[in-house]
Amino acid sequence: MAESSSRGVVIVAVLALVGTLGAALIANWDKIFDGDATPANTVAVVAPSAAPSSGDETDAPSSGGETAASSSGEGAGASPSVISDCLLTINHIGASIFAEPDFASRMLRSVPDGDYKALKFTEAEFAGKTFGWFLIDADSNQGWIVDDGILIDSKTSGCP
Repeated sequence: MAESSSRGVVIVAVLALVGTLGAALIANWDKIFDGDATPANTVAVVAPSAAPSSGDETDAPSSGGETAASSSGEGAGASPSVISDCLLTINHIGASIFAEPDFASRMLRSVPDGDYKALKFTEAEFAGKTFGWFLIDADSNQGWIVDDGILIDSKTSGCP
């Protein structure tokens, strides 16, 4: 009788475990199996104009990530400014680039440790604090990285 009682306890424990794992899987199905990681409230990407607005931008690569919101100065902060002679050293396992200079924008990819030339700089407010954002090219993927005092290990003197 004791053997069938312990077998019943094991069966109940296994069923409880399977039920818990199944509930967690169903609750997080969209996070696990969603092929399109783009949030529903993102802004459409606008192609950069063919003619630069000033002579300074002719040598700078296009950001490929400016949106109507960031180029108009709404939402993300002031329009990004082209910078030169700015080299960022990133040495942080959690460093990532974003589609826009905004924590709520889509994260594009993680950034390997190394030195990156900053292409543009802008500031954006988040939770009442102003953060600086640099547009960098990480392995042919342009994206914005925040200057939060943690992710960027060092900057050259030409950086804002």
